[in-house]
Amino acid sequence: SDLSNMKHMLIRSVFKLDESEQIIDKFKCYSGSGYKPSRLYITTSHVCLLAQSGDKVAIPMSELHEVIKAKRFFFTPGDGHSIHFTTKTGQQYRLTGIMHRNRAVERIEEQAARLGLRSAIRVCNESEASAPPVPPLRRESAMALPMGSSSEMPAVAAAS
Repeated sequence: SDLSNMKHMLIRSVFKLDESEQIIDKFKCYSGSGYKPSRLYITTSHVCLLAQSGDKVAIPMSELHEVIKAKRFFFTPGDGHSIHFTTKTGQQYRLTGIMHRNRAVERIEEQAARLGLRSAIRVCNESEASAPPVPPLRRESAMALPMGSSSEMPAVAAAS
């Protein structure tokens, strides 16, 4: 449909993606310190994050090293609604409040498999992560969720 094509064109433009890039799925989430309302877009070859503040990052799936299913607060029931991404260069991105977190991870796994990258990206729970785990926040420190030293999300260069 025309509306769908416009959405694909807009996302390609915002993230400076190839004409062939298509949106596979999108999820509401929060990012950065201060819980910036954001959207996680999974495209044919990128994981993209667009914060309501205008901060944005497009991570090529070929640059992903680890996708960690995490739990934001230790006192909440269940296995969590957060995803931590680690790139091959060690850059970390932490997203919280993803209602359908497991579906988001499945979509990433499916796209990685289509690209022949499934074995290169480790998907695990927090307890199995290779990087030191990010501890769940306690109630008194709930506002601290650093994504980097600056207020902007760091850009990730596309693989050549």
